[in-house]
Amino acid sequence: MLYGAIAPLQKASEGESAHPLPIGGLVHHAEQAAASAVTGREHGQQAAHVPRRAERAVRLRDYFALQLHFADVVAAKAALPLPEVVEHYTNVYRRFGFGIWQDAPLVPEWYHYKAHLQTLATHDQRLAWTLTFYAQLPPERLPAGRQQFGCFGCDPPDTAGRVRIHFTNHDTDGTSPLSRAKMGARRQELQALFTSVQQTHAEAAHSVLADVRTYLLR
Repeated sequence: MLYGAIAPLQKASEGESAHPLPIGGLVHHAEQAAASAVTGREHGQQAAHVPRRAERAVRLRDYFALQLHFADVVAAKAALPLPEVVEHYTNVYRRFGFGIWQDAPLVPEWYHYKAHLQTLATHDQRLAWTLTFYAQLPPERLPAGRQQFGCFGCDPPDTAGRVRIHFTNHDTDGTSPLSRAKMGARRQELQALFTSVQQTHAEAAHSVLADVRTYLLR
């Protein structure tokens, strides 16, 4: 059966720095102060990928802000350490391109991110650090077996026969990937995805993802 959810990404309204790149006028003053206090990581990335990754960080600013705000609320109400809430109850680890934290040992870079996150006192500082960290990571790679169809992707069937469908904003024009103007493009991507699933995993193509059906019928 098909399983998953469509989660539209919030459009970023303002920019964010990717320290040690020039900050310029892209970032709030509070975030700029926080970013400038962050020491550079020794990750050995090639410089060529950084501008594109930084542009994506700009688009994902509101997305990360929402994730961190949610973590703040949960941590306060449940009396849990904020870094642990970010790890277990948000999509930040996966959005960094590290995979699914339950499926494999945590990558060393994640511990660096959490350690610095723990030292930050305000939401703006944590957001600045998260965007800075994200912008300096290597380009994201698709998990093994993942097939991508524009903004939609799907994993091979799991042990229960479920095909998990994923949605990621790969558009670069600054408008919502789920706007009415893009409905045709999204439908074509879904048609290609379902055709592929039917051809390669026929046993999993019996039901239609409820969220996708709702999206298509709007």
